[in-house]
Amino acid sequence: MSLTASIHRNGAYLFAAFIPFAIVAFGYNFFVRELSSFVTVHHLHGVAMFAWMFLLVAQASLIRMGNRELHRQLGKTSYVLMPFIAISTVMLAHHTYGERAGEQFGGFLLALQIFLLLQLLIIYGNAIRHRKSPDVHARWMVGTIMPMIDPIFARIIGNFISADIPSTLYTFGGTNLLIIGLIVWDWKAHSRRDVFVPLLIICLATQIPVLALFASAAWSEVWTGFGSWFLSLPL
Repeated sequence: MSLTASIHRNGAYLFAAFIPFAIVAFGYNFFVRELSSFVTVHHLHGVAMFAWMFLLVAQASLIRMGNRELHRQLGKTSYVLMPFIAISTVMLAHHTYGERAGEQFGGFLLALQIFLLLQLLIIYGNAIRHRKSPDVHARWMVGTIMPMIDPIFARIIGNFISADIPSTLYTFGGTNLLIIGLIVWDWKAHSRRDVFVPLLIICLATQIPVLALFASAAWSEVWTGFGSWFLSLPL
């Protein structure tokens, strides 16, 4: 089956497959532990991200059923949802860094949140820019799951699997291998590299500043300065 046909026929299943993992990763904290010490920004962000996953499933299902008009109308809700995701992520990053500013992990977590948000916004922006080219738009929308791989699976690895190296190395590596697989499939099936090659570049460009915190003392110092400025914002 061609990649284009597979996205149109099976995209809903692909997007839906992430939801159980997200529930495993965040369900206890979101529905049980944090209800006893309710932190609004955590729940706002959680609602926003689960809403995005359900929207992806709904949109892909409408394409599978051939209902493109409802797909277009429902897609307009993303113009509200994506800014909400961006705002809630920034607020969450500010809140979390305020709690962990003195820890090395605090700066790393801030970098993850900021650069993965940037990754998502760039990918989503490309999807919207190509909304009148269905095959291109669909590929970029598949790309919007890439920024979710680390938050979901890094937490699962950290909670349930003993790892000797940072879980982010696994999740970033897995993300990039998945994209490389899509590049190969798209090239063999359609001789095209117009989406997944740029997608890989976007992911690498937003992963490197996060990983560089492990390797560069100078970059860590710069990022600490950014963190201090970010924390001073009245959010």
